Amino acid sequence: MFVHPGLCIRRFERKYLLSAVLQFMVRGPDSTALQHQVNQAMTQALEILGETDGVDYQTQQYNVHPVYSRRDDPETLEQPIWQAQQSLRLSSLDSPAVLAAVAELQAQGLQVQHLGYSLSPAAYRQASESLLEAAIASLQRKAQQTAQLLDKQQAEIIELSLNDGPNPGLRAMSMARTSADSAEMATPVAAPGRTTVTVSVSARALISP
Repeated sequence: MFVHPGLCIRRFERKYLLSAVLQFMVRGPDSTALQHQVNQAMTQALEILGETDGVDYQTQQYNVHPVYSRRDDPETLEQPIWQAQQSLRLSSLDSPAVLAAVAELQAQGLQVQHLGYSLSPAAYRQASESLLEAAIASLQRKAQQTAQLLDKQQAEIIELSLNDGPNPGLRAMSMARTSADSAEMATPVAAPGRTTVTVSVSARALISP
């Protein structure tokens, strides 16, 4: 006997992890000078984050490459404009700390590429384990009900298939590009809203007299 999947859904409004990805990017004819600017900017960014309590961070891709406006122009090919960039990611359960750090980094010339919430790993694990228990109990009841309809005495689940999706995230919040020359950078705003944790379980049951 195949028991139809048991699908359990719950929504959580707390225990969100706020993550942000920021990038420093410059363009110009001298690739060495551009890399120097990137190195300086990222050093300052890491100094800011090093003084921020409760925020995890890591540097990400560092890339330098030519940008061609016209590939059919020999002068452009010989003297290209270079683009240098590096990004970093920060995250924390302390949303105000992340938002304050993002504002400081924006004031230093970094641009936000992503700002959004996801359920924290611990909260997601707790939710999925709770849902799994409820889904299996539901399948057991369905199997026993089917056995009774068939005038049988026992229904035993002999195989389970679990579809536990990845930790869901909310839609990323795009931030407008702001000049680093601004006298004061306003702190960005983020609201977690809701997210849904889904666990789907299917089973095979052996019905016996």
